[in-house]
Amino acid sequence: MYNNTLNYEEQGGGEWHIGGLLIIDTGGSIIATGGAQATLSNLTDNTGGTASTTLAAIAAGSSYAQADMVAVKNALASVTAQLNATITALKALGIST
Repeated sequence: MYNNTLNYEEQGGGEWHIGGLLIIDTGGSIIATGGAQATLSNLTDNTGGTASTTLAAIAAGSSYAQADMVAVKNALASVTAQLNATITALKALGIST
């Protein structure tokens, strides 16, 4: 019998303790049976902006130029893209439905 002190099941089988790295193989998932999973939906991006990983500076003032509005649209599109990627990753891990 192999005794791994980093990863062990408590007496009675109620809880597992992972002291090392938990690797979920392709096709595997983590399923929470004790409570409801969060249901997340991707946002629909109707901003007309172009998503990127950098949010451009937006000048504050009493009036805004067209370039400022493009920057706002692009920022919203970027946030939406990153949030959707996070939601997709959580679904892939089985944390959300």
